[in-house]
Amino acid sequence: GRLLGEGAKVAGATPATFEGDWTPAFGQSSRYDQSGRQITLHMIDAKAGVSFDIVLRVLNGAAAVRYVLTGLPKDDKLSLMGERTRFRFPDTARLYASRDEGDIHVSTQAALAPLEHPDLTGSSDKGPFADLPITVDAGNGVFGFMAESDRLHYPRCMARSHEQGGLVTYLMRYPGRATGWGGEDDTPAEPTFEIGVG
Repeated sequence: GRLLGEGAKVAGATPATFEGDWTPAFGQSSRYDQSGRQITLHMIDAKAGVSFDIVLRVLNGAAAVRYVLTGLPKDDKLSLMGERTRFRFPDTARLYASRDEGDIHVSTQAALAPLEHPDLTGSSDKGPFADLPITVDAGNGVFGFMAESDRLHYPRCMARSHEQGGLVTYLMRYPGRATGWGGEDDTPAEPTFEIGVG
C-alpha cells in the first residue's frame, strides 16, 4: 500500500453557501443552525490514478473536513487501510482525552498518551492512542472539541501525537473491548471530522 494524496494536484474548486437546520436524534437542543460555507477541492493523485474531493465546511462555531472518493482507474479496486489527517493546535494548547473509557488525561499535543483502564484486551490496537472526542484548551478562553461524525460503516477513529507536531488520526483495526479478535466493518465511506470552537 501507499499513502493516497501524496503529490496530488488540485484540479479545481467549487465554493458553496448553504442554509438550513439540523434536528438531532437526541441531545440538549432540538434544533441547530446548519448555515455555513464550504469549498470542495477536486484532487487528482496521478500516480495512483485516483481522484477525490476534500470538502471543507465552516459553520458558526465549528468546522469540518470530509473526504470523498470520486474516481478509480477502470476495473480497479481500492482498499482503504487507514487514514492520516493531521491537526495542528497552538504549542501551548492543553488536551483533555481518554482511552477506552479510562480517566481523562491532560497533556500537550506532543505527549498525548492517555492511560488505558481497564487494561487493553488482545483485540485492541496497541499504542499511545486517544479516543475522540478530544477537548482542546487553546488558551485565552478559546476551546475546541475534536470529534468524528457518522461512522456507521467506517472504523472507529483515534488520535496520536505526530512526530512533526500536532495530532494525526488513526483508524482502529481491532474492535477494542471484545473478548476475541475481529475487525471492524471496513466498508469504504466518507469520514468526517468536526472541530467545534467555543
